[in-house]
Amino acid sequence: MLDQQIQSIRINNSDNTKQYNYSSLCEIINHACVIDGNYLLSNRFRQDALNLKYIPSGIYFDSLTGANGVGAFIFGKDYQVINTTSPGVDYDDEEEEEEDSVTTPAVVTEIISYIPIFRLRYSLNVSNDQMRSLSINWEREILRYLNEKFQSKLITLSASTSTSITDTISKQAHTEGPFMAIMLLIFFIFVCFFISIQGNSHTSVGYLSLCGIISLALSSGATFGLLSIFRIQIIEPMTLIVFVIASKFKIYLYQSEIQI
Repeated sequence: MLDQQIQSIRINNSDNTKQYNYSSLCEIINHACVIDGNYLLSNRFRQDALNLKYIPSGIYFDSLTGANGVGAFIFGKDYQVINTTSPGVDYDDEEEEEEDSVTTPAVVTEIISYIPIFRLRYSLNVSNDQMRSLSINWEREILRYLNEKFQSKLITLSASTSTSITDTISKQAHTEGPFMAIMLLIFFIFVCFFISIQGNSHTSVGYLSLCGIISLALSSGATFGLLSIFRIQIIEPMTLIVFVIASKFKIYLYQSEIQI
């Protein structure tokens, strides 16, 4: 079972002296690990899956195991409900059918007819820096297993972790970083060249743009250098702010050159 495989995956701590799995990293409430939507893992759901009744409150609960889930979360917001009637009673005895003059109305029941997704969320303990680091490493190990090793022809998985956006941006940055650097270098060279040809070597305003580019490069390098020295952890998307500031600075510098 996929859930059992996920919970059994282990990671090592930084000293490789201890291993952790989900049961040792999970968030615990009432002496049990918190899995949002664990109703999908219960025997009650397996029994009722083909004829799952719609519950107006949206809360599905298994009284035997305590597993529960909110319909809008575990089934997605686009699940559909239809009305069905219970099958009537077939009479084999014609005389009994004639004598029975009272007809029983059909019972209308709402059942879920379409479910776009099944969603589970494994909650982790992030109460301190050590547990947060271990939880992130466990998430990445799970994501690597699902993307590289797990194969199934019956279901399509879409896994997401707390660091998915950061990891994706970091991967793209490492892959496309050299091309971006070359593109920016060519752009700055052309900007300096076309601005510098507006005058001679004494009156050319190209020196201003070149000084602005050099100051921007020095300030960016100093910023990331200080962050590295003090070991300050930053979110990868926040590094894009540097380019936003650079673009604003370039526009301000260009306007200043025009005024000159």
